[in-house]
Amino acid sequence: MMKTLPSIKRSGLVLNVAAAALGFSRKNDPNISKSVKRGLVPLAEQFFLLVGTIQPGPLFLLNLRVDLGILIARHRERLPKSSVEALELLDLIMRDLFATQGSMRFRRIDLSSEDLAAFVLKNERVHQIRGWADLQRRLVGQQRYCFGLFHMHMPNAPLVFVQVAVTNHLCSEITPILQEETPVVKNPSHIIFYSVSTSNTGLRGLNIASHLLFLTIQRMTSMFPECTTAATLSPVPGFARWFKVALADGDQQSQISPDAKSLMKNQRTNASKLQRLEPPQRSFFTTEQAQRLTIKYGVNQLVLHKWLLKKINDPEWHKDAELVENIRDVMVAACARYILFARKHDKIMDPVANFHLQNGAQVEQINFMADTTPSALSSALGMMINYRYCMPSIDVTSLSYKRQSLAAVSPAAARLVWPTESVILDGTLMLPVFQFCLLKEFL
Repeated sequence: MMKTLPSIKRSGLVLNVAAAALGFSRKNDPNISKSVKRGLVPLAEQFFLLVGTIQPGPLFLLNLRVDLGILIARHRERLPKSSVEALELLDLIMRDLFATQGSMRFRRIDLSSEDLAAFVLKNERVHQIRGWADLQRRLVGQQRYCFGLFHMHMPNAPLVFVQVAVTNHLCSEITPILQEETPVVKNPSHIIFYSVSTSNTGLRGLNIASHLLFLTIQRMTSMFPECTTAATLSPVPGFARWFKVALADGDQQSQISPDAKSLMKNQRTNASKLQRLEPPQRSFFTTEQAQRLTIKYGVNQLVLHKWLLKKINDPEWHKDAELVENIRDVMVAACARYILFARKHDKIMDPVANFHLQNGAQVEQINFMADTTPSALSSALGMMINYRYCMPSIDVTSLSYKRQSLAAVSPAAARLVWPTESVILDGTLMLPVFQFCLLKEFL
């Protein structure tokens, strides 16, 4: 027995738990109740809880979880199954310590703390901060805000932080937000989240970034009650690689099943029937686009995909204004197809899209040449997406995506990937790849 119990004290706790479970202890005995609670908590969890109460403890646990994740990934095949399961249990225990919101503090980030400002400068993950003036503009500029979620024992190091701009329109470019000193918007209507940064990879598997977004929406709408739209301006980090691979593999012509065509003929149809349809496999080029590009550039329609791949592989392609305009509609439609159809394990492949769709946001608008920095051109060919957070329906859209892999998309974005002669419904169209609210206005 002593080989299985770590100490005499621990064995006493276990015996008390057993006695309480079998009904051999006095009723309402507070000591027995404490013993039961303590006996059910693993020793590792008790240790980690104590570590988390001291000043550097939470950061130590996050870094330990990073190292543990690397260890498990590297040696999973070599270690015994029991050892891997034990390490995964430790990882789960540390993760759950940060899952409780009781130890979290939400507050605005400004320039009052040099340490905090320096932390934001160093840990911004989405749009690089180029010096003090840029940092000042983002934190305390005209109608610019930054909010963070802090662990109570890490007051100068937010676990995650978000940058926000207040505007009077749905922003389609990042440059005006980052680099321009804009005047105060007199009649603001939009709250735009343009950067969400997690400071430590030890937070993997947690939804604290989602929690921060909802807290920020609540705070910003209380500050600006006239703002009726909350949306993001987000990168599309996997689009360039996916699109280039698709072009290299060869473009396929549109294929819509006979069942789909017959259903599309009806002005009104049953959404449950549409749920069983495969998404339309469309060429990246419509007939009109192919003809226009053929006339303009003298390229054979059969090799348009090779021509476009060669063009976007040129590092200077984005500087050709005429080319940019001629391929704009092709690129936007291709990005919509990637965001809605490219999947991994029944979830959207793009990590940013997957994050926002799990939160219950919808794909609102797709923007070409929205970010022309070298990194954005390399990873996303300059594409950015607006994800809109419609709070009254956020729970429904979130559950639809999590349970049925149904993504929410605006009618304007849906037209990019679904034929305009599609169906008209009175309610919500639910498809295996996306859903959108029509209200008789799809066409």
